[in-house]
Amino acid sequence: MAASIYLKGDALKWMQLYLRDYLDNHEDGSMRLEIDVIFKSYQNFKEALTTVFKNINKTRVNINKLQALQ
Repeated sequence: MAASIYLKGDALKWMQLYLRDYLDNHEDGSMRLEIDVIFKSYQNFKEALTTVFKNINKTRVNINKLQALQ
């Protein structure tokens, strides 16, 4: 949860959904399994973040490369 304070933009919006579910539902156990897994360890959080945003970053890099060629 502490690592999420460094997020910005789309990554922050993505994380806010998970944080809200976690904070609202972790005591009664009604949160989704995916959220429980993400909050169990930093490694799980990092993998989820990378999975969601890896392709977005790759696309941006390729766009920047194409623009540099012009």
